[in-house]
Amino acid sequence: MKNNGAICMVFLSAVLLGASAAPAQSLPEGLEFDRPAPKSPAEKRLEADILKLQAQLRAAAVAKDRSETAGFFADDATVTLANGPIVSKDGRVEMLMGPWLAFERMDYASQTIRALGDRGAVALVNTTPFIRPTPDKPKGIIRVMVVYRKGAASLGYHGWQVVSEIGIFIPEKSAAPGT
Repeated sequence: MKNNGAICMVFLSAVLLGASAAPAQSLPEGLEFDRPAPKSPAEKRLEADILKLQAQLRAAAVAKDRSETAGFFADDATVTLANGPIVSKDGRVEMLMGPWLAFERMDYASQTIRALGDRGAVALVNTTPFIRPTPDKPKGIIRVMVVYRKGAASLGYHGWQVVSEIGIFIPEKSAAPGT
């Protein structure tokens, strides 16, 4: 329960760090509100580290390298899956080693990364559209908020590890009745 409160505070901090009006363009619904302020050189370096962590985590998960994949998650990491259950680091790594749908192996359509000081970051990610493997097979995206923290340089990618992920499935809008 402590993690949920911390996650909410991180999300609120991320929102307060720089949402601004977005130019009109074709974005997934609601994403136009996620426009951080211009980044400083330090924030750009932090963002580059997070992008490298994401690429290495994806490569390890695709290769089914359990040890390397586990190293990108903090020992106390929690993941709230798009369908509701909460799993620990070990549970998430197990899922990444299996054939199940996993956000970390999916293509990203868009994302923003925001620095939370020099030891924390949050990424707001939308996957590319896909067909969900459930009996009703809806098409949609997964939107995920990933929280990262920086610890000892020997951990994760240059000290960066995933602390929490919260995912939601957003189905494609159905046509209005009569159209």
